[in-house]
Amino acid sequence: MVSGGAGVSGPTGSGPRTGAGPGIGSVTGGSGHGTAAPGRGPAVQARSWLARPRAARLVGAACALAGVALLVIGLITLRGGPGQPPGAVGPTASSPATPSGGPTPNRTPTPRPTTTSSTGPPVVPSRTASRPAPAPRAPLIVLNNSTQPGLADQAKARFEAAGWPVVLVGNFAGRIPTTTVYYTPGDAAQQLAANTLATRFPSIHRVLPRYAGLPPTPAGLVVVLTRDWNP
Repeated sequence: MVSGGAGVSGPTGSGPRTGAGPGIGSVTGGSGHGTAAPGRGPAVQARSWLARPRAARLVGAACALAGVALLVIGLITLRGGPGQPPGAVGPTASSPATPSGGPTPNRTPTPRPTTTSSTGPPVVPSRTASRPAPAPRAPLIVLNNSTQPGLADQAKARFEAAGWPVVLVGNFAGRIPTTTVYYTPGDAAQQLAANTLATRFPSIHRVLPRYAGLPPTPAGLVVVLTRDWNP
């Protein structure tokens, strides 16, 4: 329907078309310009998106690329990296893999500290320490108080063979009942030597202190031999 001037009321035909699709409503006005209907088509929406600011479009594109990159990294991580089958675990630096079938490296045994005994080696007693000290020996004066000649010389040979020095050989005119050795009274060393001599020669039956009837010199033990002396 056209009002006021030369107007057009739709295409000629049986009447105005109605239905789906973009349609143009009635146009009013003398100039013939029409007003679009309220609904917008796909071409109008594309033009409205392109009309947005360029910076917003760049930010959206960058976010999309970042999402794709994160998706690719996640897939690579799950598959174990390039060149490895899924689930494979590479060797770590702390535990180097030993080739199968190869020789096992020798392990050096850890040396153990040796313990030393605090006690020293057993002390072996010295043989020289166990030996008794040698008995003191005094010079001898040998006197014959028997009727047997040469008895004093025979006794001298026996005494010297045993290590006893003889400084004088002679005869004794007194009467001595048995073979006796005399030592100087108060001289402990001579007394010990007289006992030692009597022990070494059993024919000496007595050990007595020296008395005045015996020759005073030289110093030493006086052995008076009687007939019971057995060389």
